[in-house]
Order: sequence, then C-alpha cells, then structure tokens
Amino acid sequence: MPLATFPGVIVSRQLEMIFDINGQVFTQHSPVLIAVLLGLGYCLAELPNSYVKRRLGVKEGQTSKNYKWMFIIIDQADSAFGCLFAYKL
Repeated sequence: MPLATFPGVIVSRQLEMIFDINGQVFTQHSPVLIAVLLGLGYCLAELPNSYVKRRLGVKEGQTSKNYKWMFIIIDQADSAFGCLFAYKL
C-alpha cells in the first residue's frame, strides 16, 4: 500500500503548491514518509475488521449474512479512518 499511495502523495503535493493551501502537509514532509504512513495506516486499520470476520466464520471477500450492512459500512470506512489517523500523526 505505501507504493500504491505514493503517486497520490505526489499529485497532492503539486496541488498543495498550486492552490497555496494553508497547513501544508505534503510540501513540509517527505513524500516517502507520508506514503509509508498512509499505506501502513490503511493496512493496519483493516486488521480488526478482518479479525472479527474470521471469528464469525466469514470467508475472505465476503460479508456476514447476519450483519451485512454493518460490515459493508465498516469495510469501506476502516481504511479511511486509518489514513485519517496517519494524517493526524
């Protein structure tokens, strides 16, 4: 994931400079460091959800039949929260 986030960090860095955004995150820090933190945040945030799904007997790539909507929402939101946590760092 750190490699996958690196192009987005580079684009965000350029946009930050073009639009002169206050609180410049991307131009003040190393793009490699930001990509690594975002990638790790994304991956680590997936772990609790995966753990719970395995304990409930849900197979990879599937959702629970009993808690379908909850897992759909969590599957989409967990990685976003991980990236937000990385931004906070």
